[in-house]
Amino acid sequence: MRLLARAVATTAVLSVLAACQTTPQAPTAWQAGSRDDLNFSAAGRLAVKQNDKGSYANFDWDSNGKMQQLSVNTPLGNTVGELCQDGNGVVATASNGEVYQAATASELSERLMGFAIPVESLDLWAHGYYADNQPHTVDEQGRLLQAGWKIERQVDAQGQPRILVLDNQQLSIRLAFNDYQAGASALESSTCQR
Repeated sequence: MRLLARAVATTAVLSVLAACQTTPQAPTAWQAGSRDDLNFSAAGRLAVKQNDKGSYANFDWDSNGKMQQLSVNTPLGNTVGELCQDGNGVVATASNGEVYQAATASELSERLMGFAIPVESLDLWAHGYYADNQPHTVDEQGRLLQAGWKIERQVDAQGQPRILVLDNQQLSIRLAFNDYQAGASALESSTCQR
């Protein structure tokens, strides 16, 4: 029985990794951008790897330029947690209903998980922008270096986000978009519920 469970788990992981493969694209020309222009709805897969341990989940992500909401779900569709970010900070709601607040998503993830995930910049990076309030450089492979992260992205034929990869010395984070719709955010408010 254990052998069967391991085989199923291994097959699932390999399927996720194979689905994330894409044809290499030309490097992104990173530019300054405004969050106000980022109105989108997206869904896909999220992989986080720390040392030799990895976690996988699905995500649903909406942004109307003033507020963004990110839901992390198990492969079976159960919501693990939801994060809402607006101009006043970030609010996270766990699956058990507990609510956590902080000034930034990095601060909140550091407090809850022990490492900072730069959620406050993900929407910019996914669209080929750098955060203009922090120093940045672009390396010879076209990767953005900002806030301690090496950021790489791939787009589809229409220039929409397809893959976003972030690496630092602690973590590797990969978002693979399987649905992306510009101008399709369902968010009607500009502030998170607190």
